[in-house]
Amino acid sequence: MLGKTNVPPMALAAVTGNEIYGPTRNPLVPVLTPGGSSGGAAAVLACGIGALALATDAGGSIRRLAAYTGTVDFKPSAGATRSSSGFPRTSLDFQVVGPMARSVEDCALLTAVLAVDGSCFPWRTDAGRPEAWLRDRAQARRARILAVSPPAQGQEPEVTAALNTCAERLARAGHRIDWRPMPYSVAQVDAFWSELIPHGVRTAVDELGLDEAALPAPLRDLARRSSESTAADMYRTVARLLEWRQQLRALWSEADVVLSPASPCLAWPHDEPYPARIDGGPASPRAGAIYAAFANAAGAPSISVPVSWHPGIGIQLTGVPGSDARLLAWAWGMRTGHAGVKGCFHFNKTLAIYLNEC
Repeated sequence: MLGKTNVPPMALAAVTGNEIYGPTRNPLVPVLTPGGSSGGAAAVLACGIGALALATDAGGSIRRLAAYTGTVDFKPSAGATRSSSGFPRTSLDFQVVGPMARSVEDCALLTAVLAVDGSCFPWRTDAGRPEAWLRDRAQARRARILAVSPPAQGQEPEVTAALNTCAERLARAGHRIDWRPMPYSVAQVDAFWSELIPHGVRTAVDELGLDEAALPAPLRDLARRSSESTAADMYRTVARLLEWRQQLRALWSEADVVLSPASPCLAWPHDEPYPARIDGGPASPRAGAIYAAFANAAGAPSISVPVSWHPGIGIQLTGVPGSDARLLAWAWGMRTGHAGVKGCFHFNKTLAIYLNEC
């Protein structure tokens, strides 16, 4: 372990910084943010200081950062990885512990170590080298990919162009591409998230014995909001969430992968809490997470990989809940060309290559 990296208080912000260590900047363009919440980890990886990092993802805190920093970050399925100690859980199973790295292979290595059930990741016992297994699965069959049609507004043109190019190359490689509008309601997903988070913050404050008055204003407001709803309100929220997940079975019966940007925007100035504008129009605090939070609400695995021609844009692949190993294989194949795709995703040296060179 090289050290701990910077996060915002309680890891609940779209940028990274706090009153102790100050802001974390984006190594690609230092006046910009790497995003939040695990911005310190993303910056370390983008600089080449470390090869692997641990992070949590409750609404895109792993994958959005990958898009802004040119790294590869994987959000496992709900319950797939261990999270029994350490960072407080603030959003039930929306929040998972996941790996951040510079390659899909390294994400696969760390995921297998974190896994509750290592048998789900066969390379865990294969001398720690996942490449052969990933290659075989990536070549086994082509994926049924649901590509999310860009919104009429609220997405940067460069991001839309990157998604279109990747979809075209995947189609030429033999993958089935089906363009559709978002298969979920952004408002519904955000409602789940915003109704759960205040109770998670209140629980963390109480269990950790934190001085509520010393918290940043946004966290104090979240903690206070917890008292505005009843246990019955919380029960109804969870019941709606479970019903919504059941309804997603129709989606997963038709698609192996949902293809989208990891974020509709590019990185923004590090001293702004969220992008003020996206595609020329005003942006809300959650506008940069319209694609990311879906995987958290669905309990699904999701990975962000950078495109080869723009290190500040990430393409997100989201799979069927429980299909973590298969999703990693497809992401690896699409990134290396073993799934018939050439030049679509950016390639970084894996940890194994660095160790061999050393």
